Amino acid sequence: MTIHFVRCGVLVACACGFGACAVALPPPNAPSVQRLSVVASAPEEYSIRVAATLGATFAVPPSGEVLVEIPSLPRTCSQYFLGMRVSNGSPKAKKAVLVSRRGRVVKKLSLNDLDRLPVDATGRRQLRLRGQ
Repeated sequence: MTIHFVRCGVLVACACGFGACAVALPPPNAPSVQRLSVVASAPEEYSIRVAATLGATFAVPPSGEVLVEIPSLPRTCSQYFLGMRVSNGSPKAKKAVLVSRRGRVVKKLSLNDLDRLPVDATGRRQLRLRGQ
């Protein structure tokens, strides 16, 4: 029985030393413009900022419709162990879109989160903010 555990330990050690760990740089995101519709009781109280930009804050008008410019975001390496991703360095996974109300961040979204938002008839992604 102990020989079996020793063999398993040796196999895991060899796997770790001979290529079971990998690091890969994910592709960059393309700069884009996100068409959002902020659904809230008072949408004009909100603003949207992309964390990677310096000072670019998008005020939400009373209609709630806003265009948010997304630049190419910084990326880091993703790490893999035995073929499974253990860290995601993709710029699409980082919570880079910050929604604020009266100067306080109330929601953080990634580009993946934005892609999952429902789309209305005009093609805008609906960002529902209630009780924030």
